[in-house]
Amino acid sequence: MRTILAHREAIRVFYVNKQHVILVSGSRPTGALIRIVPGSHDSKVPGFRLEVSGPDADDRLESYYLVEPILGPLLREHVSVEHSHGRDIVKVETLTSLSPSRGKGEISTGTSQSFSFEEAFHDALRRLPQTQTGRDYLIQVISLGAVYGGIQGFSRMFVRLEREAIVAKKSVVGPQANAATHPPKRA
Repeated sequence: MRTILAHREAIRVFYVNKQHVILVSGSRPTGALIRIVPGSHDSKVPGFRLEVSGPDADDRLESYYLVEPILGPLLREHVSVEHSHGRDIVKVETLTSLSPSRGKGEISTGTSQSFSFEEAFHDALRRLPQTQTGRDYLIQVISLGAVYGGIQGFSRMFVRLEREAIVAKKSVVGPQANAATHPPKRA
């Protein structure tokens, strides 16, 4: 197994709830692992490397999406991300909730009798009311647990979610976000 820099289609970094969260999409060899690791140690523009590791022989590609917290509470204006096509300096988008305070969002609970977090999470998502298209939402796990009952087979995992509409401040969307290092592709 080897580790190399990964391909990326799009990179966005959000500052929400006092942390920086990176969202990356691209393609990878089937079954390969994508991860974001600390890179340069510049105090003004923190650097990261987008790495892919996995078997060398697989030429088939599949899409991937990576969403991961990368930095703590000190707000940064930009983040540098090194990938297979070079380096992007990505502007950090600050997100704020449209709800004035915590607990004003829509809440839903999902369950899984097989104790699968993914199954319980998707069950909770399914139970939330329909949303408006074209609007971004922050979905947070606010509670995770298990219920054990005296009746045989009643035990299950639960996940409780809260969804709040968000709006980006000083947002740069689309190819303009990385225009300094990667001009738009010509058709």
